[in-house]
Amino acid sequence: MLAALIAPRASIGDELADASCRILPFAGVKPGPGEDGPYYWYDAIEVRGGAECVVAIGADGPRFVFHFVPEADGWNQFERVDVTANDGRLLQRLSARPQRPSWFEAPPASVPYLRIEDINFDGHPDVGVFVRFTIPGNALYEYWLFDPATQMFVAPRAPYVAAWAHSLAEMGNPEISNPRLDVTEESIIATSHEGGGGRLYTETAYRIRDRQLQPFREERQQWIDGHYVRTIHEASETGTAVETRSPGPDRRAPYDDLEWHVLASASGNVGHGSRSQVLLLASREVTDLSGFDQPRHDANLVIIDGKNVVYRLRDDPPRPAGDVHHDVHPCTEPSDLELRDVTGDGAAEVMFRCGTLGVSDGNRSLHIVHYDRDSHAFRDVAHEEFMNSGLSSFEWRSVDGISIAITGHGEWQEDEGHYGPHFYEYAAYCWNAAQRDFVRVYSARSETRLDEDAWHGDLAKRMPAVDVAARENCR
Repeated sequence: MLAALIAPRASIGDELADASCRILPFAGVKPGPGEDGPYYWYDAIEVRGGAECVVAIGADGPRFVFHFVPEADGWNQFERVDVTANDGRLLQRLSARPQRPSWFEAPPASVPYLRIEDINFDGHPDVGVFVRFTIPGNALYEYWLFDPATQMFVAPRAPYVAAWAHSLAEMGNPEISNPRLDVTEESIIATSHEGGGGRLYTETAYRIRDRQLQPFREERQQWIDGHYVRTIHEASETGTAVETRSPGPDRRAPYDDLEWHVLASASGNVGHGSRSQVLLLASREVTDLSGFDQPRHDANLVIIDGKNVVYRLRDDPPRPAGDVHHDVHPCTEPSDLELRDVTGDGAAEVMFRCGTLGVSDGNRSLHIVHYDRDSHAFRDVAHEEFMNSGLSSFEWRSVDGISIAITGHGEWQEDEGHYGPHFYEYAAYCWNAAQRDFVRVYSARSETRLDEDAWHGDLAKRMPAVDVAARENCR
């Protein structure tokens, strides 16, 4: 049984040990913006002053003090954990494994930074130290096992790598995701949340034998061919695994509210029927991070005619970047839902924006969902130039009632700084019904290199020429 002590907290197996923990005050000068270390995508607790946990092993056992040593430059993370005896003697240091940066990050307030529990079920308490928190919500821990012979905490051996198991493949002291104990089976269970509002996951059960984590069961739920599919592997005595596959949960229509929530809605004639409902959706879970580790959410769009869904931007569930789906759906943080007829066919197009965000720049791409009466289907007809970024802009202009798309884009040459002067390309597009596409009717280039303020003025001077081109080429 685990007993939470304080928040920010440690998690203690109260039948094994008695402990008290506290976050220490920070007496130094907090680094300025851009110099303060990791950028957390979640609300991390303040640990710049370090932390201290006094742990007594049983009634008559040894007493340890765990010193969570803060990062020397005042960053909000722990550099290491020093374990001392009650009299202050240094017994050992717990450091993060060498395969990754050697520090322990600050956890969310709801996540223990220290766990004390008997993960190998030998009757002695072991310690787990929080390492990091990954999207969409995985608390990763490294464990050290208590050795009663040496009165020290030792790292487990490299985990046994089973061909059917997908977790803990790295060598060295493994990171265990969202750990929990199963007392009945005397095992520790690692659960990796992988998106889909909690419906995509890998859950692996381990027993520890001779200090080695050995998997004996794994349950994995994936998105396969348009459905959730659950696969269970049970290890046999021969070391192979018996596989069982079954359907996962059904999804709700018109969208699954475990996966998505509505950001904006609109209704109107979008070409399919007299009046359709449009829902702009964002994933409930964080699926990506910006260059400064700001949380980002997947985008989706649903068009409903009566009780029928007639268009979805995507049918698959949201899940973190790095999955193959982000090659298809790289757009996050949807916004600016608008119904407007920009093709002149009497029905509104559905427009919205989404994009990506790096360190020095980002983009907000425009999507234009148009109903094609010939193919009886919706499709996105926006060009890739229809976007805003640090070096690009997009806007609509009306010429004699015709919607004209105006773009400007900086040519970033190899010897130029990102936001220094550049040559700029300008273009204007209008809808061509015969080609069923936006076609370019005007092109120009700045005569000189311009900075980010001057090029907008240069583009504005060219609007009379854009109007002439539109009247000659757009109907």
